[in-house]
Amino acid sequence: MFKMFSCKDISKATCHSDDLGLFERINYKVHLLICGNCRKYAHGIEVIGEKFTEVLKKRRKVSPEKVTQLENRILDSIKKNNGNE
Repeated sequence: MFKMFSCKDISKATCHSDDLGLFERINYKVHLLICGNCRKYAHGIEVIGEKFTEVLKKRRKVSPEKVTQLENRILDSIKKNNGNE
């Protein structure tokens, strides 16, 4: 017997939609067509994933020396704020 995904099912499946089987994927997409709230939620999760991927790509472009310099500046700032210098 066919059971339509609930909104709770959609919230769980959204982060793993690539792993859904054929019938689950159809069920997922049908629910999104019907439910505007879940459609907005799924879109938001997709945008977050895209932005996170962008951040990771940009981070790879930063030289290790720049990362070390930034870490040292942060540590120095923390030390100054805590009166350790």
